[in-house]
Amino acid sequence: MIFCRKGNIERKFNVIISLLQSILRREIIMSAAMDALKVQGQAISDEITKVVIPLLQQLAAGKEDPVAIQAVTDQLAAATKALSDEVTSVSPPVPPAV
Repeated sequence: MIFCRKGNIERKFNVIISLLQSILRREIIMSAAMDALKVQGQAISDEITKVVIPLLQQLAAGKEDPVAIQAVTDQLAAATKALSDEVTSVSPPVPPAV
């Protein structure tokens, strides 16, 4: 038969409750961070649509004109760089491997 002191059990329950509360707080923080990332991702997606579709339309309209094709290619490269820079700026740092 195992005997446990009442104070010992209460202490263990308090530790468990404290750990569960800590997990819940972190989950709330992570959920808020995920929601913010979703909003940022949608904003980036919207910007891509605003930039890329007109560029593709220009490309289709000038498909016989090498100068027009090069201009659209240059615009697309600039938009790609801007997108890459934006994604980098809003991305959280990668945590170190444990």
